[in-house]
Amino acid sequence: MGFFKDVAEHLGAVDKNLLAKGILARGEVVSIEPTGMSWGGGGHYGSISSTTVCKVTVKVVGLAGHEPYEATALVPIGDAYIPEFQQPGATIAVRVNPTDPTDIAYDLEHDVPTGDEVAPAAAATLAPGESAATKDGAQIILQSDDGTEEALTTHVGKLTAAQVLEQGLPCTVDVLTVIALDQTNAKGELLTGLILNVRRAGKPDVQAQIGTHIPQQFLMQVTPGASLPAKFTPGLDVGDNTVVPDWSALKI
Repeated sequence: MGFFKDVAEHLGAVDKNLLAKGILARGEVVSIEPTGMSWGGGGHYGSISSTTVCKVTVKVVGLAGHEPYEATALVPIGDAYIPEFQQPGATIAVRVNPTDPTDIAYDLEHDVPTGDEVAPAAAATLAPGESAATKDGAQIILQSDDGTEEALTTHVGKLTAAQVLEQGLPCTVDVLTVIALDQTNAKGELLTGLILNVRRAGKPDVQAQIGTHIPQQFLMQVTPGASLPAKFTPGLDVGDNTVVPDWSALKI
């Protein structure tokens, strides 16, 4: 399989799995370099009916959690359209591997998103337990005990974890679900999705969905059914999900 995959890549074949599950982003063309590999047009490069595999480098813009960066891939392009990609300001839609941002594929079937929007991977392309980063958080597929699947979309909180811990009041959270996320925080630390039941003195229980970094020493303690000390702010009562486990109060 490895040999055939390598051959396909050298021919500019598009990774169908990446097209299906990748994150749609904006690619600003930096350079386009035709290779010596082409077909059609009677073997004459530039013919209206010929296609050439091109090495295209783009600046990927609008990917959540990433500053604009350059990535390169091979793509077969009709020779008649190559000049369009060589024009200043040319753009193309790209699909980005959620777990490896340098792995991209060119999506010639979709419109180019604007620089500040990123479309989530379609829920139907994700398997239960899988997640894909979106502009404002992540999209996750949950599966209940009876096999029912549900797409859950998370969003970036209004307060950082540090702000919630500094401003919040004590509470206790019961861990309902733990979900691996393809996201990092501003410090580059891996985030984990948690669905929590929040218990507060004198207030009704509420459910919250958060993405937070779990320190290495506490990973084994954050499992479904666990109860953890936490802090919350008043925004929790209006759906802001402003609750965070208080790691400083948790004993190993």
